[in-house]
Amino acid sequence: RHHAALALHESRLDVRDLGSCNGTFLNGMRLNAHHPYQVKHGDEIRCGQMVMRLFFQEQRTP
Repeated sequence: RHHAALALHESRLDVRDLGSCNGTFLNGMRLNAHHPYQVKHGDEIRCGQMVMRLFFQEQRTP
């Protein structure tokens, strides 16, 4: 089953609930299905019992 999707658009990361029965939550807020929400450093995404906290690290080029 597919609950949610992450998509990178240039330097912006979005999460989108794919119409899951139990919903996808971003920092405790239930997401509207099929609508993109920007994910920021330290945000928490929850799908059912799975919880993810996202941390971004700037990549340095030599």
